[in-house]
Amino acid sequence: MDKWAATLVRGEQEGYRYQWRVLRRAPAGQSDRHLASAAGSSLEFREHREYQAGDDLRYLDWSASARSERLLVKVFEQELHPHLELILDASRSMDLEGSEKARASLGLAALLAASAIASGFSCRAVQLRESCQPLGCMADRPSEWSFDGFAGRVSGGQALLREGPRWRPRSVRVLLSDLFWPEDPIPILTQLSWQAALVVVAQVVAQADLNPTFRGQVRLVDVETGQQRDLLVNDGVLQRYRDAWTHHQEQWQRACRQVGAAYVQIIAEEFVRDWIPRPLLVQEILQMSRA
Repeated sequence: MDKWAATLVRGEQEGYRYQWRVLRRAPAGQSDRHLASAAGSSLEFREHREYQAGDDLRYLDWSASARSERLLVKVFEQELHPHLELILDASRSMDLEGSEKARASLGLAALLAASAIASGFSCRAVQLRESCQPLGCMADRPSEWSFDGFAGRVSGGQALLREGPRWRPRSVRVLLSDLFWPEDPIPILTQLSWQAALVVVAQVVAQADLNPTFRGQVRLVDVETGQQRDLLVNDGVLQRYRDAWTHHQEQWQRACRQVGAAYVQIIAEEFVRDWIPRPLLVQEILQMSRA
């Protein structure tokens, strides 16, 4: 078993200890819809939506499709149960040498998916590389995902903006990334929050991201573009880094507030120490399972 497979297995095992809470949050500008924590049995018709791969063909509405020239399916009350769209940044910056960021990010993705499944959610997981790529089939457990490393050569933000995937309406959407993206967060989060029941931005960072301690002559290499730069790191350089870091964080946090998204920061080394997603528990996004 390779290290990624082992991480997925561990994350899945830990995930069954948690459940998603019943949430009543909605992004700004949308009606506040209750998100049930368990499946119901009503089949009351609610609306139409565009057909997506994997939908049950029995629910295609041929009359409505002919009028609109699009394939439309009927949405029933039963289909409005919680659904998790899990988006993992698989760019190279997530695999920082000498840190636990990669293992923590992948393990947390597996944990969140397993806890969603245990809570009665359906779940779809994608990875951001040069485009949005599936991690597995809808019915797959996290331990069955196909993942071969953090190898994306563009920022996750660029991948999202380049190929805006169609998220399921009123789904819960979770973005896992270090957010080391040059793109403006507002267009990204606006796209991600469209018709969402809840958006969670989980920033996974390493201790070295938060508090770099190296000094002296270093060669910086952009892991995504391969560009190199020689730099003398001293107290002044480190202070400029901290100032830029603070500005970047404030920009993302302000954007999250603007669209109604929940923001949490996960420190990789702390998470893999005991596999407890404390920031998600503190914000009452997850809770310990009662089972």
